[in-house]
Amino acid sequence: MKFFLFLFIIKTEVKIVYKPLFESKFFLYNIAQKLTFKPKNFRVKNLLIKDRDSIVLSESLRRLKNTGIFSEIENFKKNDTLIIKLRPLFTLALFFSFEGGGGLTQKGIGLWEHNLLGLLFDIRVNYIWGYEYPYFYLQSFYPEFFKNHDISTFFLNSKNSKTKSLSILPYISPYTNERIFLNYTDYYKKDFLYEKGFIVDSFESKGKNLGVEISKSFEKIPPFFPSIGYGFTKLNNNNYHFLQIGFEIDKTKTKETKFIKNFGETEYMKKGLFLKINIYKNIKSRIKGLEGKIMYNNFKKNYNSINHLTYKNFIEMSLNLKSSNYFIIKNFIVLAFLLSYEKMWKLRNNTFHRYLGGLYGLRGYKAFYYRTSNYILNISEIRLYFNELFELFKPGIVFFIDNSYMFDRKTFAFSYGFGIRIELTKSFNLPVLRLDFGFSEEGKYISFGEGKSF
Repeated sequence: MKFFLFLFIIKTEVKIVYKPLFESKFFLYNIAQKLTFKPKNFRVKNLLIKDRDSIVLSESLRRLKNTGIFSEIENFKKNDTLIIKLRPLFTLALFFSFEGGGGLTQKGIGLWEHNLLGLLFDIRVNYIWGYEYPYFYLQSFYPEFFKNHDISTFFLNSKNSKTKSLSILPYISPYTNERIFLNYTDYYKKDFLYEKGFIVDSFESKGKNLGVEISKSFEKIPPFFPSIGYGFTKLNNNNYHFLQIGFEIDKTKTKETKFIKNFGETEYMKKGLFLKINIYKNIKSRIKGLEGKIMYNNFKKNYNSINHLTYKNFIEMSLNLKSSNYFIIKNFIVLAFLLSYEKMWKLRNNTFHRYLGGLYGLRGYKAFYYRTSNYILNISEIRLYFNELFELFKPGIVFFIDNSYMFDRKTFAFSYGFGIRIELTKSFNLPVLRLDFGFSEEGKYISFGEGKSF
């Protein structure tokens, strides 16, 4: 099978071919196949990224993979026809959730369909008995609402939290030449203040956010996107009306890699440099500020690196630097390292802290054990992967060390442990189930849920 990654396919016919969900003819697998919507060909073709009359195949494959609906994507050319062969995943789910960490648990129930009527329309309805309080939420996502732009909605309701939001965002690619960003959020939330895992206080915050940004690239400088925008933010009793100007530099391209999100399946990631700078000016005052984001990713045969830096000093004031590195020793052994530094002066809800322990880092501590606004966190893992069983899942084992130094507390924390991983190889987005046993001087705790630690 010949692949054409990073090539342009010019003025060609496209044929979509689907593989079965399961290769086995076992009758239960056949029932699952019948319960799965087959994606509509026109919707799949709508997702293909184009540059004038050419299909940018590498970006198109990443776009298709990011839907989470396909486990395998192959392509080859036959005469003047580009054939894209896809293996859809099972997208209908009666959602049951049970997860926790550091002594806290949450559970939920809901109904999910990630490919409603074959239109790649993702809709989720859930009721969650959360770590702090129960809540109901409704979420939807429709890719390619219009030219290379997606639309999403979110509604959450509970006694202590209410949120309504609508977003239209571009699919970020060097070939998305015109980009429109639109976001509206209306929220109320009651937050709790913790110390060593126990609630010591609470406070309320409410607000509204509206943002519109438009950017366009120049043909002579394809990766350069100047932008202009307007925003409105209401935080409790403070109103901010602001204008923004900025630019993006997108020197990325799609690269095939493995062992970052999944257990060895081909992943399509953005390699290279992405830079975004915005300058803000409050219309009704002298307040101004800056926001900057830098991403640099590098993927090689036996080494992957993902690096992000974010700085804000308008309304929010924070600095975050995160570097994830993956060393592939064998096809079943990966050494993974996360190094994260964060400093917060002020966040939107008038707080300036994060929590470490149980649910985030430091898996050997009680949830919400440490409250900090200036810290460095390191997570080191040895990840062992095994072959697929019964065409349903892949098992894995993890050994980890979590440690952090909190500058504002002058405190060092250390924990270690081991965990079990199971990747569901026929379910939407190839979810990874996680069960960790963490140990520290404060005792031992179990963390469980979905997704790798990073």
